Amino acid sequence: MPPKKRPKVKRRPHGSNVFDLFTQRQVAEFKAGFQLLDHNKDGKISADDLDWAFKHVGKSTSEEEIQSMIADSPIAINFTMLMKLFADKASGEQDDDEVVIKAFKTFSNDKGLINAENLRVNLANYGDRYTNQEADDFIGMMPVDANGFILCDTVCKMLTGPAEDEAQEEEAATEEASS
Repeated sequence: MPPKKRPKVKRRPHGSNVFDLFTQRQVAEFKAGFQLLDHNKDGKISADDLDWAFKHVGKSTSEEEIQSMIADSPIAINFTMLMKLFADKASGEQDDDEVVIKAFKTFSNDKGLINAENLRVNLANYGDRYTNQEADDFIGMMPVDANGFILCDTVCKMLTGPAEDEAQEEEAATEEASS
């Protein structure tokens, strides 16, 4: 059964509640990510938290880069501020999962592999261009094999999340396990 399409979400102007800009599922995913980033569990993302996160995924990041990220926020980065930062960066419509999957499959070979260097070059030079640093960071988050390839299906799952029915199955399994 093909994955269910998510409707496109039109970004609304920033109102008093930044959470209105995202679906409940997106807010839950952001919350889970925030909790992972908040390594010291003080309710705020600090430079130390970011440093830990980058080291944990094997990414070398300078103190200046981390401070630059922290400086994007005028106040301490709690969950609400993180949501506001995401909202400020987001613009236009979100692509539905099918569009994301199709886009990445154009880069894959007949074995379902994507050449990481080729993808990095394309991200930095075409379409909604990434800076070289953003392209490097994106590739750095991907599981690249020893030959420099990424499994297309893995990237698509990372970017789109599990299909609705998979997410419901995971939820049911979690509820059963906690009973």
